[in-house]
Amino acid sequence: MLQIQAMASTREAGDEIYRKLQEEAKKRDANDTLWGIEAVMDYNPTPHLDKIKARLMAINSGDDEANPARLASTAREIARIPNARYVLIPASEETHGHFTHLRAAFWKAHVAEFMKELPPQM
Repeated sequence: MLQIQAMASTREAGDEIYRKLQEEAKKRDANDTLWGIEAVMDYNPTPHLDKIKARLMAINSGDDEANPARLASTAREIARIPNARYVLIPASEETHGHFTHLRAAFWKAHVAEFMKELPPQM
């Protein structure tokens, strides 16, 4: 990820980031981390995608290593869902990999446009 490479351009900078991550990890409950990892290990929504009836938008970032765009699996599977749209935000020096979803500047225009297309609620 470009952001990490920029932050850790030297070994010393990388070591400092690692030390900070270790200190932050000490403040969290290890069981929560294990639960989060185990919860996705066998997660496979593919067999159930045809059950989705609602309109859907899936947004991914080109530098997301959790759901790598280069595999094209997300785009392929979203295409199977009627009324679904897939948006790929190109990787850049400003994106943050999987954590780009925490930065609305990248996706808010896509969501606003998508919401305009939704039928009115009664």
